[in-house]
Amino acid sequence: MAKVSLRKISIFVAVILLLIFLHFIKILSPVENAVIFVLNPFARQLHSLSSSWRSSYEEKTKNKDLVNEVFLLEKKINELSVENAQLKALEEENKILRGYLQFLKEKEFKYVLADVVSSSFFSNPEENEKKITINKGSKAGLSPGLALINSEGMIIGKISEVKDYISLAYLSTDSNCRLAATIQGETETEGVTEGDLGLTIKMNFVPQAKGIKLDDSVVTSGLEKNIPAGLLIGKVTQVEKENNEIWQKAIIEPMVDIDSISVVSVLMP
Repeated sequence: MAKVSLRKISIFVAVILLLIFLHFIKILSPVENAVIFVLNPFARQLHSLSSSWRSSYEEKTKNKDLVNEVFLLEKKINELSVENAQLKALEEENKILRGYLQFLKEKEFKYVLADVVSSSFFSNPEENEKKITINKGSKAGLSPGLALINSEGMIIGKISEVKDYISLAYLSTDSNCRLAATIQGETETEGVTEGDLGLTIKMNFVPQAKGIKLDDSVVTSGLEKNIPAGLLIGKVTQVEKENNEIWQKAIIEPMVDIDSISVVSVLMP
């Protein structure tokens, strides 16, 4: 059995050597050319499929790399956007604080700085109330009736309720906020302002004889305890009066967007 296998191997090797020899002396060229002619379309097809598969693989790899690169770039952009927003917020806060310090230093007012921690016009936008909660209370020496001002020294409201570490304040456009005021016109007119529907401020019961004009400044009169005179409340934007009436009414608009206040200064007695 082993002899038969050895003989078959010997014959196979001899045939291979013979074919190699015939190839080199060109006797098999016609046969080889015929085989190549027959197999050539299949070879081209295999080459085409191989190229297509290779291109597809390279394209998928390239697309995957591109997707990963886009993802990393978007992540970096988001990180930079967050960082930029934080820097802008800090810059704005520093600007506000510098304004407070400059004004308060010039006027030599005693004060307590406080952050606004909640606002009724965000939690209950359908209501006309305009009140805020600040993060300072009786432990910081605050009490009801003290004035709140912005960084430019404009009065924006008044404290109504105080607890240990927080205080509630009504803004000047709220009907619960009343301020002793003076209209600085041709003839100074004293009265009391109050908020009007959370939008503007009004001063009622102004005698018809008093000359009130548009853009007249309205300031605190100093007749109210713990609120100094001369704090700007707003400017007259409308005068309502009837010929047969004794009184006239001034509509006043604040000089600042009080809904966007984030830091306040409470003037201390």
